[in-house]
Amino acid sequence: MTNLIFLFFFLPVVFLFYYISNAKMRKVCLIIASVIFVFIQDLWLPVLYFILSLLVFISGNILIKIKNKALGNTVFALFSFIYILVFGFFHLNDKINFDILQNNIIFPIGISFFILKCIMYLNDCKNKEIVLKSNFFDFLLYMFYFPTFILGPVLSFDYFVALLKKTDFRFCNVGKGFSLFMAGFSLKIIIADNLYKFVDSVFSLNTSSISCIMIWYTAIAFFFYIYFLFSSYSKMAEGMSLIFGIKIPKNNYPYFMCDTFNDFSKKWNVSVSRIIDKSFLKFNVSETSNMFITILVWSVIGIWFGFNVRTLCFGLIMGIILAFENIFGLNKVKSKNYLRRIVVFTFLFIIFILLMPIDFDLFTKYMEALICRGVPLWNGISSHIIQEYFILFIVSIILALNISKNYAYSRKKANAAVSIIEGGFLIARTAVFILSVCILIFNGGSSTVQMPL
Repeated sequence: MTNLIFLFFFLPVVFLFYYISNAKMRKVCLIIASVIFVFIQDLWLPVLYFILSLLVFISGNILIKIKNKALGNTVFALFSFIYILVFGFFHLNDKINFDILQNNIIFPIGISFFILKCIMYLNDCKNKEIVLKSNFFDFLLYMFYFPTFILGPVLSFDYFVALLKKTDFRFCNVGKGFSLFMAGFSLKIIIADNLYKFVDSVFSLNTSSISCIMIWYTAIAFFFYIYFLFSSYSKMAEGMSLIFGIKIPKNNYPYFMCDTFNDFSKKWNVSVSRIIDKSFLKFNVSETSNMFITILVWSVIGIWFGFNVRTLCFGLIMGIILAFENIFGLNKVKSKNYLRRIVVFTFLFIIFILLMPIDFDLFTKYMEALICRGVPLWNGISSHIIQEYFILFIVSIILALNISKNYAYSRKKANAAVSIIEGGFLIARTAVFILSVCILIFNGGSSTVQMPL
């Protein structure tokens, strides 16, 4: 989605064919475009994903016909385990290059969210929640739909089919959709990519050159990088879908403004949180069992980010904290408390260090640096790097807090003023998008930062 071929060739051609097609052919157009989108990533991927889709479709039909609830749960667990093994195989394959700054990633693009779709579909089949009439072509479009293929959102099959039936293809939606796409595209190229470049510049330093304040900055930068990565792709997915008249829900909220860790778990990726809650956390069991289920599920989420001890520890820590909040009723806190938000935010960006693509020794050094153990509080290298990226930090904070949107809503009674403000935002968004395209051209036509999820 963040390369010149997609932007100036693939998307315009798909839109043209979609525009000239009748209502029945538009679905076919999207299926063909989605398969080509996957094909462009790697020649063998469409074959892999088609085989998996066919197996999921057959498995779902088997689950729908099972009337015994216990047997249905067992078969669902078995099928889910098989697809998780497929996901694990690619993560553990020795040939995978985990350097996310390399463009030639062998790791199958979109595999994480593809497997989540598989599990969500099977869960709906198990619970007999597939009620809308559809066919295998609808299912293929659901699995391959290119706007949501890389980083979601993951929608239920019935919800997606319902959206297709309510397609509203109008030029006003095309304009709104492209505006959203521009915003997401710019966030990825200008904010997310540069935040990671800052983080990567620290990774490349000798440990004798780091300082306490530098590591605090790095931890915060990586936390914001993850947020803007998901936020940018979510906006692009939402915008592209709206271009085709399909209104998918928003998938990402500012998860650093959370009063509780349960609040974070619901905001970090809305569709994934919904799958977790619906598929795993709705068992009619004791409070103790629910606690262990929560820890187990978040351990799996940790592994979902990468098969290693650090990501597993991330999941375990999050699961234990969430279970603790549930036991003591802390998850029901609704009043805004900025001190509590600061505490939650601070703890979150510290444990997000566990998700950094670094070895265990470097991770240990960074954790010690957070408390100034064995490193100076500040040094010349820290001053140089932080000054270079200081404006980026300020812009990231402003965008993350959504100050511009909040200001516009605060003036909603003055319609003329809001229209002027929104017009200014649109002009600024277009200018930033053009700047993003120029940066993309300068970088060789594609984003310099990729993340195998």
